[in-house]
Amino acid sequence: AGRFHSLGPDLAGPRKMVSAAGRLFIAGANLQFAPAGAPLRVVDERPHYGFLPLRTAPGVFVFGTPNGLSFGRVDRDTWRRLGRCADPTGPIHAVLEHPAGIVWALSPAGKLWRVDFTAGARPAAPARAFTAADGLPAGFNEVNTRLIPLGDSLVVLSRGKLFRFDPALSRFVPESRITGLIPVGWYPGAIVHDQKPFCSFSANFFRVRTLSWKSVICGSGSGSAAS
Repeated sequence: AGRFHSLGPDLAGPRKMVSAAGRLFIAGANLQFAPAGAPLRVVDERPHYGFLPLRTAPGVFVFGTPNGLSFGRVDRDTWRRLGRCADPTGPIHAVLEHPAGIVWALSPAGKLWRVDFTAGARPAAPARAFTAADGLPAGFNEVNTRLIPLGDSLVVLSRGKLFRFDPALSRFVPESRITGLIPVGWYPGAIVHDQKPFCSFSANFFRVRTLSWKSVICGSGSGSAAS
């Protein structure tokens, strides 16, 4: 039987929980972690947004800060920041790695950064900012936008529409591969990514005829799909 454990009253506005390297991490307004079964403790008072383990650098975590994209690691029971990328600069609130080594970082300034960590975590990692000129909707930001790993593609849900990154064009294009799903205004919902990509979204109204995804669950004004 499962057991519930209290995480304590002082979570400092948690934004993300990650279980990795035998520890539970809670990242948000600060960073807390604990070995399995031990109480949580604050290890860094500074913000850690979009906290995630980097697949191309075992033991290294990437996260957003008010000043850009940073990375760090746990040395025994001590958290150490290893550095900050030259780009992006400014606040970063959402971070996603897809595929391995490619980190997407969302800025409130209407920029979605693609940072290449395939050669490992380093401050000089190549980075490029995508804006509305690259196929994304005008006015997108960290509040109205979600990043979704779907198969081999990155899909962006923003301002009621879906966009897919096309590597051949090096820009975002409207997502049109999901046949039979006709939305009238999609809005960000809960996005979960574990070993298998999964996404959920809500809509004012949609119809389903035939879908290429393995399973679809439709409810009152909501839908979910797993690939």
